Amino acid sequence: MDKESTIKWVRGLLVSSKYPMSLRQLDNDYRTIIGEKIPYSKFGFKKLEDFLNSDPTLNVYSQNGETFAKAAIKAESAHIVEMKMKEKAPKKRPIKHVKFYSGPVVHSNWRPNYSAYSARPKRYATSSRPAAVAHNQFVDYRKPVVASKIVIPENSTYNKNVPPRLQKQHSVGSRLQMEKQDTSAFARRVIQDFNNTQAANTVDECSPGSSRRKTITKMMSEVNLDRDSGNSSPVSDITTFVMPPIIPPKIPEFVPIGDPKIDLKNLIEYHKLGEMEVNTTKMNAKRVKMFICQIKIGSLKYTSYPEEFKSESEAELYCYKEAFKDITNKYGRRKSLLLASDKDILHRIPKMLQKHTGGLWEWQIQMDYSDTYNEQLPEDWLKIIDSSPCIHVQKVVNNYTLRHCKPEEKYINEVLDNKIHGQKGSTWLKSMTLTDVSVPSNTVEFKEDGKLFAEVQFLLSANEIWCRQTGTEESDKFLEMNSQLEDYYSKHKDSLRAIIINQNGYYIAEYDDGWYRVRAIDVTDTHVSCFYIDFGDEIVLPKDKIYQLKREYAICQAQAFVCRLAGLEELYDASTESNTLRQTLLYKSVILEVASDCVVEDEKDDIIPVYMYNFDTGRSINEEMIHLLTIESASPSLFIDTITEVYVSHIAENGDIYVQIRTRGYQNLLHLLEELEAQVTSNPPTDILEPVNKQSSQNKIYFGKYNFDGHWYRIKIIDWSPKEDMAQIYYMDYGNTEVINIKDAALYPLDKLSDILSLYPPQAVKTMMLLDEIPKDFLTIINKVMPKEEPVIVKIIRRNEKDTPLAEFFRRNSDGSLFCINKSITIENELKKGDIASIKSTRKIILSTEGSKNVPSGGKLKCPLLPDTNKYFEVHVPFAVNPYNFFVQPLESRPKLHKLMEQLQVRYKNVAYSPLTIDDIIPGNIYASKYDDGNWYRTSVIKVIHDGSISVFYCDFGYYANLTLQQLIPLDIEFMELPYQALKAKLSGIKPKHPNWTMEHCDEFKEMVERKHFYSILLKLERDQLYDSDLVLDLVLIDTSSSEDICIEKELINRGIAVEV
Repeated sequence: MDKESTIKWVRGLLVSSKYPMSLRQLDNDYRTIIGEKIPYSKFGFKKLEDFLNSDPTLNVYSQNGETFAKAAIKAESAHIVEMKMKEKAPKKRPIKHVKFYSGPVVHSNWRPNYSAYSARPKRYATSSRPAAVAHNQFVDYRKPVVASKIVIPENSTYNKNVPPRLQKQHSVGSRLQMEKQDTSAFARRVIQDFNNTQAANTVDECSPGSSRRKTITKMMSEVNLDRDSGNSSPVSDITTFVMPPIIPPKIPEFVPIGDPKIDLKNLIEYHKLGEMEVNTTKMNAKRVKMFICQIKIGSLKYTSYPEEFKSESEAELYCYKEAFKDITNKYGRRKSLLLASDKDILHRIPKMLQKHTGGLWEWQIQMDYSDTYNEQLPEDWLKIIDSSPCIHVQKVVNNYTLRHCKPEEKYINEVLDNKIHGQKGSTWLKSMTLTDVSVPSNTVEFKEDGKLFAEVQFLLSANEIWCRQTGTEESDKFLEMNSQLEDYYSKHKDSLRAIIINQNGYYIAEYDDGWYRVRAIDVTDTHVSCFYIDFGDEIVLPKDKIYQLKREYAICQAQAFVCRLAGLEELYDASTESNTLRQTLLYKSVILEVASDCVVEDEKDDIIPVYMYNFDTGRSINEEMIHLLTIESASPSLFIDTITEVYVSHIAENGDIYVQIRTRGYQNLLHLLEELEAQVTSNPPTDILEPVNKQSSQNKIYFGKYNFDGHWYRIKIIDWSPKEDMAQIYYMDYGNTEVINIKDAALYPLDKLSDILSLYPPQAVKTMMLLDEIPKDFLTIINKVMPKEEPVIVKIIRRNEKDTPLAEFFRRNSDGSLFCINKSITIENELKKGDIASIKSTRKIILSTEGSKNVPSGGKLKCPLLPDTNKYFEVHVPFAVNPYNFFVQPLESRPKLHKLMEQLQVRYKNVAYSPLTIDDIIPGNIYASKYDDGNWYRTSVIKVIHDGSISVFYCDFGYYANLTLQQLIPLDIEFMELPYQALKAKLSGIKPKHPNWTMEHCDEFKEMVERKHFYSILLKLERDQLYDSDLVLDLVLIDTSSSEDICIEKELINRGIAVEV
């Protein structure tokens, strides 16, 4: 069996357990199912724990000194994915330039079948991931986008029946022509509300187009920011630049003279960046004194490190050049441009800022404005834009940041901040995370017919599909920019590595020889969780793989936008991690059309509902995926040599056992059936009833009532009486049948009630228990050992000639251990047949199980001679778990143990098989068995479950294990003279510092004591809580191997692992 198959079996066992399993129990269960121990050493691992940790779908942790494992939950939750899974993200597909000359014909006009009884969703399980990554997107139907996210074109043939929430509401342009009004009354009301501690709740959120909105807009359009009202503008200290009446002046172009120091000073003054501080440091770490230089300009910092220079002037010259180059690249060398007018500034900048929800630095706005409109902003442009009611200006040290906001938010925050803090901007500052460069949010551009071309880049479910628009001018610019970006960063990455990484900042990430624009979602000391703004997925990368984003590569908007398949709301949960969805859509070219009729009233704007079409064929992907996802998510499958947790739904007298695999698809089916039952019972759809006869019922699924419990289920008719008045019906999700009178039954055709429910596969899977013969009272026996509401584990051995799975069934005892139901039924059947030999064998098994609780771990071997209390006792520690659980061997008898081990290897080296039967295995008896290291050991039997699962204890070294019958060999009498050597022990006088021994502390203790000699003092003897026949030595351990004696208990206290009792 290879590693992948082994992991599959292990994961199946962990999933089948309600609680995390100890590694000991996991190993035992694996032996019970497979017949051998987990072969981790075969795959190159020294410990089972290391083997389990090698797979990201398994979680391993320690508690109370014992190691446990559990199956990691797959990505059903938010976006996320576990860090280990993100670190193994697949290589990204190269972006290709696809030309779209003409749109393909869309052949499908499919729409969801929302009838009165189809359980049309009012809400659906939204994906939390788009909100978590804070990815903003705007939808544009070829009309100017200003304050609303979605705008319908006036000349479009596209369906205009869009909810009011999605319609255009207002324009910033109209605001500029409104009349002036005084705001003092409004200001007084806001302050009064604040004093009543209700300011935040009493100001209504203004709906676009309302009279309230107009009032605020009028008032805010004429706020005098210079008057001394206690709410003065943060830009009021900027000197006003008076424009000449006719010809706008031109800004002189900066010209360097060739001296790095002078050029840098002139450039700083040209861009008004503040004062320059230069510090040179002498490095004394080497024999030759070296220098490094650091330059600080406002909030900008530059250093010559790690380069070092022999003189101060060389270090400063290097630093001047680096600072000059960076500032030139960041602020650019501006040509003389015409100055922008006040009207254009107030109209254009709000639209620019609306796509940067985190805000922008003033320098980036100036550069973006010049690049976009080929005009220069005047010196007092900040004062001009601060008069806009939807722009919030905030001073940060010597720079300014700007952010788009609602008019009422701007004024209220200014009033409240001034009253509380005496300054502006503090409220915004708490919520803003501004970086050096910001990337515009995505604008999704639909054509006049309401459609667009796109390529699917990433998906998690039918509710979260990330696409990149193609065939537009913006996408062409991105492809060109992306090519330049990869070439630039490949050559200059050493000088662009990000030193400071801020959460929500934009950067360049290097991954798998590729370069990608990302936003930092989460930042730890060593790693960064990155969101690919052009693809939609995430990855966790080391910090040294994150680089600064240059402004020229931040101009193109984020390319990834998120949508969902409309009409599949009932399958959103079931489609998570769907292979079918991935194979059908990932990296495919598609056509999208907004499903305005599927927008839920209380739905957020993050995810666009769409009808998706295959680009090549024009067929509806939504319609196709309903069928494919239904089958994939709800098809119960049992595979040979695989274990599955199932629930028994029906048992037939002939031995057929119907089971259900309660997957997410099954749970979804129950939910849908419950909703449909409520609708049918409250308002019976009698109009869809039709005559049911032998001919019309073929291949039909009905929705009918089960008289026993009064609930409604999916039904098939499988047989008819000769007169066709009676019919035998089959409950396809449970496996049971009954005979009904057709005239008395209301059978609704399911295909007329729900498309999805009529396509759902049957949930009852027929199996047969693998037995030599079926007992006469099979139903009584099986109902006793397999209750219908308790899970069992099924292992498919093979299929019979009718393709029915033949299975072994397993169930957990109260202690969590597994036992085979097939073998239990065989034993009981043999008992009832009066087989004396079988009775004897069975009694031995029962007695061994019941008596194992009183069997000492050392079995029938004698106990070693123990010293008196408070006496020294030299010991060796062969194995340790934690300070309360370790084993010691008497050092005095170790030579005898070595001699015995040598003789054991010689005696049993040629033994190939065991002559023992299950009748020969008695708890407490001593046998020989071969361990994983290839050596033979004395082995005490603790408990006999069956021939494939026997609990044992290696009584000379302190290991517990689970073996099969064939691994135990009779031990010759001469090897039983030496007493067992492994004595249970615990440290005295201490307890864990934390509630339990942590994994790190257990590992540290193991490193301190395992395979080492100690002097010990026996303080007292205790009884083991788990094995009351075993003694536990309460010891003091003293390490005398160094010049100073070390008391292990005190050392644990000094290290902060334990505290004194």
